[in-house]
Amino acid sequence: MPLTNDLRPAGEPVKITDRYYPRIAGVQWSADGREILYAAGSAPMQGLWRVSASGKEPPERLPLATSDA
Repeated sequence: MPLTNDLRPAGEPVKITDRYYPRIAGVQWSADGREILYAAGSAPMQGLWRVSASGKEPPERLPLATSDA
């Protein structure tokens, strides 16, 4: 959801993925605010994921994480 400088809603929420994950944990914004990183999934596809905050690109599983990240 876009926010004003004082963190008030400035528009409608934006769906950033249509994927379903049985479990999501550890959500974090990237330092530049352009991406969201999160741990999600269930065995064998648990891992760390990255998605653009705009929702214009699909999530990408980060290859540096082990399957139990």
